[in-house]
Amino acid sequence: MVQVFDSWVGSLSTRQYDEHVLPVVRRLFDGLAALGVPRTYFGLGTGHLLESIGSAAPDAVGLDWRVPLAQARSRLPATVALQGNLDPVACLCSRAVLEAEAAEVLAQAPPRGYVFNLGHGVPPETDPGLLSHLVELVHAHRPDPGESPP
Repeated sequence: MVQVFDSWVGSLSTRQYDEHVLPVVRRLFDGLAALGVPRTYFGLGTGHLLESIGSAAPDAVGLDWRVPLAQARSRLPATVALQGNLDPVACLCSRAVLEAEAAEVLAQAPPRGYVFNLGHGVPPETDPGLLSHLVELVHAHRPDPGESPP
């Protein structure tokens, strides 16, 4: 897997992104296509850039916590998987708050083509035990009986 991780791209306008960044990302993803590895794009604060990012033909798009999953699903090609969008600050809260925030993200997640993840990096002060608990929560999550697993 290759992930382009661009924490500052959301500070660009759509015009700036389309003119200066998108051609480079397209070239990169086109060049990686023959390797057959999944190509993921993550940018922080990219709600206004989703259509442009989707046009670069990534296999997955990582989302920060400010982009509702349903909105991202409606604005990106159906072939693009979604990844994210738990607010990393939840990792600094109590276990109960982390559980509630994770449950909310999982409840909004599409039944297919979704990878649970934080909406950005792990805060350095995070208790590793809370991360282990989060992994257990996600692994224990089961969709409704009528749904297919993600």
